[in-house]
Amino acid sequence: MQHVIEFKGLGVYPGEYTGRVKLVFKLEDLEKIEKGDILVAPMTNPDMTIAFGKVGAIITDAGGLASHAAIIARELKIPAVVGTGIATKLLQDGMIVHVDATNGIVKIISDEDIEIPIKLNEVNEVYTIFGNKCTVVKIKTPRKDPFFQKVLDIPWQDPPDEIYVIAPRAEIKVTPLTGSLVLPAIERLPYALGFSDIGPLYAYFIDRILYVAYEKISMVMEKSKTILFDEKNWNLYLKNLYEKYDLFTKATQEFKKKLEEGKDFGEILEKNFTEWWKFHNMFFSQTFLIQAWGDDIVYPMIKAILRKYYGEEQSTVFLYSLTKLFEQIPSVEFYSDFLALIPKIPTTILEKLISNNDSDKLQAYEEIKENPYFKEFMEKWYWVRDRDLWEKDLRDPYVFSRFVKLLRDSQPLQEEAPSSLSTIISKMNSEDSKNLEYFVNVGRILKKERDYHHFLWLKNTAPIKDFFLMYGADLVKQGILKEPEDIFLFWLSEIYRLEEGDLSKEEAREIILIRKKHYEHIK
Repeated sequence: MQHVIEFKGLGVYPGEYTGRVKLVFKLEDLEKIEKGDILVAPMTNPDMTIAFGKVGAIITDAGGLASHAAIIARELKIPAVVGTGIATKLLQDGMIVHVDATNGIVKIISDEDIEIPIKLNEVNEVYTIFGNKCTVVKIKTPRKDPFFQKVLDIPWQDPPDEIYVIAPRAEIKVTPLTGSLVLPAIERLPYALGFSDIGPLYAYFIDRILYVAYEKISMVMEKSKTILFDEKNWNLYLKNLYEKYDLFTKATQEFKKKLEEGKDFGEILEKNFTEWWKFHNMFFSQTFLIQAWGDDIVYPMIKAILRKYYGEEQSTVFLYSLTKLFEQIPSVEFYSDFLALIPKIPTTILEKLISNNDSDKLQAYEEIKENPYFKEFMEKWYWVRDRDLWEKDLRDPYVFSRFVKLLRDSQPLQEEAPSSLSTIISKMNSEDSKNLEYFVNVGRILKKERDYHHFLWLKNTAPIKDFFLMYGADLVKQGILKEPEDIFLFWLSEIYRLEEGDLSKEEAREIILIRKKHYEHIK
């Protein structure tokens, strides 16, 4: 397994830059260059100059101080390393490299677990999932093996050299640690749903966004109708789902106990966290498509039945009303609890909390910690945050302050009762009325579980976040990280290797320095 590697050339304009490689062998290759890419070529010529305004750095195999690349780099003030002799042989499209043109050094992060697949080209096809229209993209697949062998519990089949992928949730961007936490769960998804004939769902992260194999995910979605359209299969799925909820929660409780015992990090990582991770994957693969099933299968089915008897606008109104929930869901409970807390905080403290003065805000947060209502609220909800483990939770004064600003003038939710199903189906034939009743029930359950599983994941990953932050603080003391939060820029496989001695402290430090610059570049 390779680590950070480097090669040298002649630096012809000083500066440092981290970005994505685009290989250019002919003029047509210039079309794939996007703003901020690093142009890599055997050598450059005047015909290529039109692309230089978009690139962040230049690397060539040949050339010296008087070469075309050197002259243009100095003219446009672009960091450039020429005369490497091997750049086009070592580098591939899509790799992330760090160019230190001051010293003529190019560094590659080439570990198989962090190598980013090569984005080749978009094709003229779009697939809708999670309500998103996803462009189909063709990529090369540098990683053939499953993401992480330690938690592999499915038969594995290597992917082909090139596959078509989509980004089903392009709006969600995550750091490496969070990404690597969910990758094995995505890979096992077809098996979790009983579709083992599909094989593993190949998944990759490109610029913090999850991409999955297009053909396989479309097959999974089509086969999902055998679960959603059959009452017996649907009930079996729900039974399995709730079992996974319980197992995931019990595994989290067990992990917290071990963490409180203060055992060695390496021991907890190898034994307790690895065990927790397996249960996490069972839970995550069981729940990943809940929203997509509602948005792309069940709700359109309900609307299609309604449209037979009602107009488009009325059908939309009925769809929204019929899928309203009778019971309270976690997001509404959190909202209501927060609204109930705000009047119990003295006005003077509230004003400081939402002020723009940092010292006032921090002082107010310290004062509020003694409030018994605050203590009760935080014990229940301290773990609320955005999805990524990197994100701060409610224990952070600035996050809490943000919620106060958002909610202090809000009104309690006034939920309307769902429309009467019996009135709506009175116009329908018996088959349509039976189908509508069934799909409305399924739709309500999907809506409830969409909210519940998201909050359960946040809650059960909170001790994992704390666990890695403690390790990050230790790595700061060792001089590997600058701040504890940098731990989230490691892939989990790298953390295991660091603990096992397969990744040196110097290599780990180098990985984080380069990756931090890359993440700043793509934010």
